[in-house]
Amino acid sequence: GAHIVRTEGLMAGLWRPGLTGWMASFGGAFGIRMGIYEYVRLGLERATGRERSTATAFAAGMCTGALSNSTCCPFFQAKNRLQARAGPGIQGGGLIQELSAIVREGGAPNL
Repeated sequence: GAHIVRTEGLMAGLWRPGLTGWMASFGGAFGIRMGIYEYVRLGLERATGRERSTATAFAAGMCTGALSNSTCCPFFQAKNRLQARAGPGIQGGGLIQELSAIVREGGAPNL
């Protein structure tokens, strides 16, 4: 990390290569989870006949977390690939190009 910061700079060396992937993966996962959490919690309470409790909050959090993270995992994978390939003088594609490369290499299941 320190060598990369000295030779390439903090922004160009460490942050820029994965910034769009990070924003898409974490921003998307958080947005999905927060957007559906209350609906899932209410649905769980109705389906089980339970009152609002720590158990329903935990179950709703697990359900929404699993859904949002699995939905946004391809963006996180693309971010990691972009950062691993980055280096001085290396021109990398963007997030969409990296997602396309993942599909070309192994098909949609690789996402």
